[in-house]
Amino acid sequence: DGIDSYKIFSLPNPFRIIIDVHGARQSAVAVTGKASVDTPPGSPPAQPLTPPSELTGVRQHPSAPEREKQSATAVVVLRQDQKKRLRPPPAMPKEDALPKGQSKLSLAQQLGLGVRKIVLDPGHGGKDPGAMANQMQEKDIVLKIAQILKPKLAKQLNCEVILTRNEDIFLPLEERTAIANTEEADLFISLHLNAHPSLETRGLETYFLNLSTNAEAMRVAAMENATSTHQMSDLEGILSDILKNSKIDESSRLAGYVHKSMLTGLDGKNFGDVKNLGVKQAPFYVLIGAQMPAILLEIAFISNKIDAENLQNQEFVETVTNEIVKGIGLYVQTTTASLSSSP
Repeated sequence: DGIDSYKIFSLPNPFRIIIDVHGARQSAVAVTGKASVDTPPGSPPAQPLTPPSELTGVRQHPSAPEREKQSATAVVVLRQDQKKRLRPPPAMPKEDALPKGQSKLSLAQQLGLGVRKIVLDPGHGGKDPGAMANQMQEKDIVLKIAQILKPKLAKQLNCEVILTRNEDIFLPLEERTAIANTEEADLFISLHLNAHPSLETRGLETYFLNLSTNAEAMRVAAMENATSTHQMSDLEGILSDILKNSKIDESSRLAGYVHKSMLTGLDGKNFGDVKNLGVKQAPFYVLIGAQMPAILLEIAFISNKIDAENLQNQEFVETVTNEIVKGIGLYVQTTTASLSSSP
């Protein structure tokens, strides 16, 4: 009864099975095998009417200090699954008409949710170099960008920033998302460089998780998903995870703010004509299962000579990181905008 959701997947070298369990946050109640009863403070612990062998789930065994603390409030006894009854949701109030010119606020805005922790994910690493061209490897460039970006985000947004990797090591795609979920991050930003068979292709594009029919988006997703441990038998579960993702709208908004900020900041600078390849959606494994708004940045084409020179230009890297911070900051400001109206 205490399990809210879970994911099970395997990882190689060495082979292991990962069970990622998320518990539901709920107040302590005394529950018998027949019914659920709130226990007033000071009341004696409720005794289960059903033998423990007939109860489903796993009991938690708190430490001695925790047992003493719990004895003064309530005792939790697991409920039989078959006794659960779903209550109908309360009727939703009718939506008031918005003033002319005022857009509908997102759920995050309505709740005034802020950003206290961001996970940055430098793509690839270790045995997986990512895209390689012009004597450079994607894994090295994105790690450098992440290490420059981290203190800027922490200082300007006053939040904690965590890197999925801080050195040249290999991390499976699924493990990167698991890190963000375990850390209970508010945002997940995956950093990558693009590559294309045509050496003339260059530009900037930003992705969020969704299914796609765009040929170029599918090509990029296939390239970035190459190291995934998923098999064809996992397809149904993967599609289900994508379709159940509740953060698509927020991820789309975050992608829009960051992408626009990067384009604006790079425009007119001595970096050549940075082509706008747009905000797109695609099924990236590294974004599947993220329990927070998550985006993937393809900052430049390592296969293009001009982009490759820019990536080795410290001014370009500083500008890109500054604009990523600015874009995330704009997203945070709109998300945490005050909902109070002036009299």
